[in-house]
Amino acid sequence: MEMAVARQYAINADHPTVTEFWEKFDHLNDTDGVEKLNHSRKDHLIAVSLPEFQERAARHGLRVPEYNDLKRLLPESRGRKFLGYKTVNSILVDSGVDGVDKSVKCWVFRREGMASSKSD
Repeated sequence: MEMAVARQYAINADHPTVTEFWEKFDHLNDTDGVEKLNHSRKDHLIAVSLPEFQERAARHGLRVPEYNDLKRLLPESRGRKFLGYKTVNSILVDSGVDGVDKSVKCWVFRREGMASSKSD
């Protein structure tokens, strides 16, 4: 029975590279309760720009998975379901000169434990 449970856990678990990405993301994103990498305006979503993530990690001296590995493996994320590569109206980018918020291309995921929404 223990082997079956362990096998099922392994099947349901994220790839180690995906797990590493989320650990580094969580570390860099939440400082003093303020999100610094999540561009989403919706509480149930996470929208992350991979180039921004990698640049911020480098500034903090963190080694992160290769960009090509992330592109290949992140769509398989199970803990935080991948919803697509989309343009989002960023909450992190200051308004442009014309007063319109800037859009950012992001990898969009559903937060853990959040139900799906038709507007995802």
